[in-house]
Amino acid sequence: MILITATDAIFDKSMILRPRKKKAKMGFNKWVIGHTRKIALLILNAFFNYDFIFAIVGWFNKRFHFLETVFVAYPANEKYALAYVYKRHRHWMAWLPWPAGIFRQNGKWGLMTVISSLEDDFTDPGNVENLKTLLNRTERIRQLLGAKQKTFAGILPGVMYMKRLIRKSVEAEVTVQAVLQVERELKSQIDYPSDVPLIILGGRGFIGKSLLRSLNGRKAYCVDANGDGNKANMGAWPSHLKGQKAILVNLTRKAVLANYLHLFWPELVLVNEVYPEPKPGEIQELTARGSAAFHIVGLKARSYPKLPRAYQGGIPCCAGRLTDDMEVIVKRLN
Repeated sequence: MILITATDAIFDKSMILRPRKKKAKMGFNKWVIGHTRKIALLILNAFFNYDFIFAIVGWFNKRFHFLETVFVAYPANEKYALAYVYKRHRHWMAWLPWPAGIFRQNGKWGLMTVISSLEDDFTDPGNVENLKTLLNRTERIRQLLGAKQKTFAGILPGVMYMKRLIRKSVEAEVTVQAVLQVERELKSQIDYPSDVPLIILGGRGFIGKSLLRSLNGRKAYCVDANGDGNKANMGAWPSHLKGQKAILVNLTRKAVLANYLHLFWPELVLVNEVYPEPKPGEIQELTARGSAAFHIVGLKARSYPKLPRAYQGGIPCCAGRLTDDMEVIVKRLN
């Protein structure tokens, strides 16, 4: 089942005029919230980030089977990292996951943990041993808790797979099934044929390869960026499809989609799985070209504390469990 939500309002009349006192109050509130978040994370880990605590929870979990996942998230950039940890403490959690919350998906709980390293750190050849440290610590927590799976956000599973640190990925399985579920149900809603051609942007990536294998001979075109991932590979673009009904599934890294927007046509529908969702300017360009755009928010679940607004009402696909009744949240962008 997919849940489609409308796009957020772009224009808010209350933002036309804002007294200075209100701005100052908002700034102060933001400052308080920021420090509260950082202090709360420090206190949480000062009291609960210990093996014997995990073992106690695991003793109950092995009897009542309420917790199944240990999920490792990381910040999108430096700004996000410093939003939940003080700079002087950041190195403590660079490669050692800190408990940060819990979530509940389809009747089972998951432990959410965070690290402060960024994507550039993961792809740095000098950090292979650090990646092993991260993987081993996460596995240790999983074993102590008696959880069935450990999952990693973003590019981490792909990087670990390419470096031969893992052999399979739950994250890829869940994400692929979520994409297939959205694509299948979306076709009926927008009156597209069951065998409509697919363009897989990022088809040679970790998730893309898994998706292509799952299509069972379906007509699909693999398109990937050149070099550093910021330049479009026009040679692989299926120009002969122009004017026909088709669906583009975006599985690349952030900012790559922008290089292909000028190639869209009205009958080409975007299904975006990449975080964050396309920027307002990109959505406007798609709208001007007559292309409908949808964003896979994640899987329906409850998290405590709540995840960023981008995951409203859900969790990232990479954090979830593959279940027969999992619900995918889809947002209509235009």
